Amino acid sequence: MSHLIFSRLRSAVTRNLKALEIIFVTLLLLFSTASTSVSWASQIKKFAFTVSPTAVVVTMRYLTASGPRSRIIGNTEHQYIPLDMDELENAGEVTFTFTKDGYEPTERSVSVEELKTRDFYPENGAIELVPIRCKVVFRTEPSAHVNVLVHNLGDIDFTALGKAGEAIYLDVPEYPRNAKKQFSFRPEGFVEKGKPGLFDCFSMGFYEKTDKELSLDEIAPDYDKMQDKNMTFYYPPKGSQPIKLRPNIPVISPLQYDLKYRPWLLGVYGAGTAAVALLFYFLALPPIRRHMEELGRLRIWKSMTKKVDREDPMFGRVIGNYRIVQKLGAGGMATVYKAVHEATLDEENAVAIKIMQGDKSEREEYTKRFKREMTVSSGLSHHNILRILDYGDDEGILYIVMELVRGRTLRQIIPPEGFTLIKFNEIFMPILRALIYAHDKGVIHRDLKPDNIMITNKGKVIVMDFGLARRQDSSMITASGVAIGTPAYMSPEQVTGKTIDPRTDQYSLGVMSFQMLTGNLPFFDENTVNIMFKHVTDAPPPLREYKPNIPEPVERIVLKMLEKEPGDRFANLKEVQTRLEAAIKVHYS
Repeated sequence: MSHLIFSRLRSAVTRNLKALEIIFVTLLLLFSTASTSVSWASQIKKFAFTVSPTAVVVTMRYLTASGPRSRIIGNTEHQYIPLDMDELENAGEVTFTFTKDGYEPTERSVSVEELKTRDFYPENGAIELVPIRCKVVFRTEPSAHVNVLVHNLGDIDFTALGKAGEAIYLDVPEYPRNAKKQFSFRPEGFVEKGKPGLFDCFSMGFYEKTDKELSLDEIAPDYDKMQDKNMTFYYPPKGSQPIKLRPNIPVISPLQYDLKYRPWLLGVYGAGTAAVALLFYFLALPPIRRHMEELGRLRIWKSMTKKVDREDPMFGRVIGNYRIVQKLGAGGMATVYKAVHEATLDEENAVAIKIMQGDKSEREEYTKRFKREMTVSSGLSHHNILRILDYGDDEGILYIVMELVRGRTLRQIIPPEGFTLIKFNEIFMPILRALIYAHDKGVIHRDLKPDNIMITNKGKVIVMDFGLARRQDSSMITASGVAIGTPAYMSPEQVTGKTIDPRTDQYSLGVMSFQMLTGNLPFFDENTVNIMFKHVTDAPPPLREYKPNIPEPVERIVLKMLEKEPGDRFANLKEVQTRLEAAIKVHYS
């Protein structure tokens, strides 16, 4: 009996232990799941990025003990992006990269501590992605004065892009892949409705517009794979036919286009032109030439006799062997006239004569300076220095006969944004060589400025007006208390009246270089005195502040030329030439 009781008691205890074991395991599993849930919730943080444009892919990159790690964490089209903070616990700093088709990748670095305390980035504003710009040149015929416009198909208004033959920048995001837009090529003076009038033939208005539906893939194939961001795409590509604008009035169109569009006219034009040229050359030209020469002399003579009676008594007057035709300009101490040789009156070989102004010829100061220019300038013989043909004294009138240069001054051709480095080199190097030659002869110009640099119609660079020039071993002739030079280009030693040497010209060349490269003067003020004061006290701004693509070595050279103390500049212009040539060569190598 006792054995039976004991057996039943043991069975009951065993069953209770198994129940207790099941309960314990269940509680343990519930506790583990809850702990895991709490732990998971503490690792993940919702984070928002403000990016323009939207729908940008975000990549996270950070450094761990085992090396760098990188992965895509989301897209900004969603309101929040989850961040695993436990994963970043030992990272220190995280770099986020924002990418989107058609835009430059943009990176932002944020410390992990900052990520823990914030739910969004940036604190103010938005991360702006820079669109990729595609550089395109449209080729048309005619190639000049043709405007390029664009609009989305179905729109009404056109947007002007630029001119054919010139670089046009297309923002890639505005041109979705394979999506076509309508491009319109219109000549200047285009007549939208009706035909142009007879006198419109002297403009581009008699050409019709040409419209084409194009996608960016057609204009710039594989633009998204280009390695060089400055690469230029041509449409149509080089080697193929350009976009032709059809003439509106074929009869009035230029001859060259008539020949292209009507090849059968080539024989007619050629035979007719040859016959007329032969008849004219052998029969009509000799007597016509003689008659025209006589009429030309008579016309010039009448013109000169008319001008003699005008206010300026020099018109029509013979100075030396030259008869004055017209006034070209006046400076501080002399007037420049156009003149022809008295024996021929040949205007094709006209010269320029500089004559002391009448009201100053009696002043000893101006007379000495004028004689000095004759002595100094006539001793200079360089293909980039204005050539002196003759000089003398005609009944008390001092004059210099110079070659007449037809062209424009450097000031007239400097663009607002400054020259490209190549164009700067083409113009500046001849100026530099001319000044090196003058300095080797012991001559200082003292009044270098863009107005005294002439670019001829054939592209030759000429340094003019050594009117303030002097030899290094001569005494300095100035009016009492007056600084000699042009304020915007004067060196500090000129402003303060100190002794000058060839490094004075170097400073003025530095100012000109600054202006040629940036389109701006290093020192500018409406008040002339303030400009002179700035030359003495103010440091010039960096050139790259105006134009960031200027090479740093070139910038350093120009700024060294603009040092206040002559001793801080280059020893001479030969060193400037050597340094500048090397810097430009390295830049383009």
